[in-house]
Amino acid sequence: MRKFAIVFVALALSGCGGGVPGGAGTLEDSLVDAADFFNTRGDSFLPVEMGGATVSARVEGKDTIVVRMVNIPTGHATFDPNYARKMMRPKLCETSSSRKIIERGGRIWLEMQSNIGKELPSFGVARC
Repeated sequence: MRKFAIVFVALALSGCGGGVPGGAGTLEDSLVDAADFFNTRGDSFLPVEMGGATVSARVEGKDTIVVRMVNIPTGHATFDPNYARKMMRPKLCETSSSRKIIERGGRIWLEMQSNIGKELPSFGVARC
């Protein structure tokens, strides 16, 4: 079940595209662009197996985007945030919006909640 959640996160984040044309812009522009994507189209990239899971994002401070995933069908399964970070870093780094945030000195923080309301350990990615 833990690996299923990791794959889900990778799939959800893989659609994160867009950005400022030509790659120009500031870290703040990149954060806003990625948050807009997750808040408007993030759910469309969820696999069918995720059912009612939802994705949202918010910018926190000057250098962090928090991506929140709720209703992930993991139940009481254990979750290792270090394993999740190791699996997610390459996927985030190949995604343009995420990579722009990291290249400009920003961080991506992932928060997740299971389908039974259990908060899973959060983790961040700040380098590729």
